[in-house]
Amino acid sequence: MLAIRLAFGELLATRGKNSEPQLIVLDDPLVNADPYRQKRACELLKRSAEKLQILILTARPEDYRSLAPKEYDLAEMRAFS
Repeated sequence: MLAIRLAFGELLATRGKNSEPQLIVLDDPLVNADPYRQKRACELLKRSAEKLQILILTARPEDYRSLAPKEYDLAEMRAFS
């Protein structure tokens, strides 16, 4: 399912005269993946991030650290609002 969503986002990002990177929102897509699949999925996410804007909501940020993402703590952000 992850690969399909990323492929669809890339397709939409290349359509039309004024195409632009699409936002893909993922809710902990690797939560049930074994270590091998996590590694492969991170490789896919890294390649896709060159063409897409990817927002990953997760309770396990360590699963995504290999991507060197920008990280935001939503609970901390809420405390300042």
